[in-house]
Amino acid sequence: MKLTATELSTLVTALDDQVKEVNQLLADPAGTSEEGQRIILTRAVRLEILRAKLKTELQSQIKTLKP
Repeated sequence: MKLTATELSTLVTALDDQVKEVNQLLADPAGTSEEGQRIILTRAVRLEILRAKLKTELQSQIKTLKP
């Protein structure tokens, strides 16, 4: 999967936004139901998976740029 610089930038921005939101929810779980906490943790795991995929893609593209 080859992504353009714009697509990579968009992914990074979206990932950053999601990480900030999840971190805010994790920082103040008061009033969050057990189900809500489960949803937050699920999102955190999905973000970690997305981060790993993005890192792999970036490393792959960097390798293709090296002479």
